[in-house]
Amino acid sequence: MISVDRDFCQAKVNFHAEITRAAQNPTFSIILAPLRELLPENRVASFSDQRMMETQVRQHKRILEAVRKRDVAGARQVMRGHLTYT
Repeated sequence: MISVDRDFCQAKVNFHAEITRAAQNPTFSIILAPLRELLPENRVASFSDQRMMETQVRQHKRILEAVRKRDVAGARQVMRGHLTYT
């Protein structure tokens, strides 16, 4: 079971920031920066359901694995699923 605490929330924010940075797409970074400020309620809501949190962690692991393998198509596919889910 995943514990919802400040560290977990910050880890999720940091993960998304690192993925954005790794994309090396300045436009992407510019677009996402204000969204991080506007959607804090979404982060809290996404932690209200244990199953949803566990799914998001699995998705993050799959995204990271694809990025590490430099699997662009795989990362894109997992990221699309993640964005659709959340």
